[in-house]
Amino acid sequence: FTMSGGNLLDNYAGVEGGAVHLEGGEVTVSGGNINGNVVLNGNGGGISINSGGFTMSGDPLISANSALIQDANQTGLGTGGGVYITSATGEVAVNLLSGSITGNSSAKNGGGIGVDVSKENTSAIVTVGYNDSEKGPVVTGNITLQQGGGLYVNGARANIEVNAGKIKDN
Repeated sequence: FTMSGGNLLDNYAGVEGGAVHLEGGEVTVSGGNINGNVVLNGNGGGISINSGGFTMSGDPLISANSALIQDANQTGLGTGGGVYITSATGEVAVNLLSGSITGNSSAKNGGGIGVDVSKENTSAIVTVGYNDSEKGPVVTGNITLQQGGGLYVNGARANIEVNAGKIKDN
């Protein structure tokens, strides 16, 4: 899935991905707006990716998306207000190179972005900003009820590299 412009606005999903849910494959967002989307009882208010990677570059805006839990008996839901990435097997790559993730919310973890590689034989490499840039992405104003207001990464085999950008005021 590639998005270089346009809008994904005010969509609702019951289980995964308020605007987009992808089973396998890569999501690249380099422009446009992903705004006001809601997953009612799942993960990824804006985008949910299962067994794939995520790259954000250029000047996209991912804002005001929500990952909710309506059934209190459900566990493992409500993560990744803006974007959620997971994998049952293998490695996921998350590259937040530029753009903005602002004002998203989650009922559990990762108000802005949630990465879950907690299953056996999974791992994640999360990169924030280019090595040679001072600008990088802005992750701000996101809210969660538990852990990781801006960025939440769950998994013993997860590596996070911050080169540039701002993760603040979450």
